[in-house]
Amino acid sequence: MRPGDLAWVWNPATQRSSAAIIGDVGPRRHLGEGSLELARRLDLPANARRGGAPRGIVYVLFPGSGDRRPKAANVIDEQVTALVRGLKRECLNLEE
Repeated sequence: MRPGDLAWVWNPATQRSSAAIIGDVGPRRHLGEGSLELARRLDLPANARRGGAPRGIVYVLFPGSGDRRPKAANVIDEQVTALVRGLKRECLNLEE
């Protein structure tokens, strides 16, 4: 994964999901934290010091999906929606 790659994130406890973009990278094999906006979208506490969730969040990452540039939220949403549709089609062997 690299900055600009896209993801779909789901909170099973609240049944809320959101598109997301990788903003930065840290140590290998460590996903890191989401933004305050992502926390709001997943109906999690949006507090930089005490918010978020220690576990139970599902991430579907799309390596190589980004162009290493920032994007507007609506563009991220549209691109992740298309990626998720493609993944569903592929996994369920559906044709549109």
